[in-house]
Amino acid sequence: MHLDEADDDFATPERIEAALRVIAPALRLGADDQEQLRPQLRLTRYGVDETLQSAGEVPDQLTCLVEGQVQLAVTSDDGAVIPVHTLSVGDCLGQTTLTREPVKTTARALTETAVAHIDRGALEELVRRKPLLLQDIGRTIEEQREGVQRALATVGQ
Repeated sequence: MHLDEADDDFATPERIEAALRVIAPALRLGADDQEQLRPQLRLTRYGVDETLQSAGEVPDQLTCLVEGQVQLAVTSDDGAVIPVHTLSVGDCLGQTTLTREPVKTTARALTETAVAHIDRGALEELVRRKPLLLQDIGRTIEEQREGVQRALATVGQ
């Protein structure tokens, strides 16, 4: 179902508006922020079990869920896939786009999922204007690292 840059009527103005309303609280977006972000926001759909992000990748964008659920999981040394966290509507992944660090988890759609992508440049501009957003993102990165450590500890790694 994932449609890379395919022509499709999914990213309608109405869906972009709805996506902005969903992600606004998590990203501390006011009306002016939403207006500036609107033309840069990209919407993508994923089918069940499609990979949104793979462990080891350095994300070039922040990805926020506007529909569906996504599981973050880590793979142990023996190849076991260990769930770390389930993301739902309003949650984001790819926060390490700001630090240019590789992600530790693989993100897979648990249900049909729609996401809004915000490229690194637009996110950098947002955090310049909103230092509390930068703190939120830093806290989320740390919580995700701790979640990976806890998940691996459950299997003795």
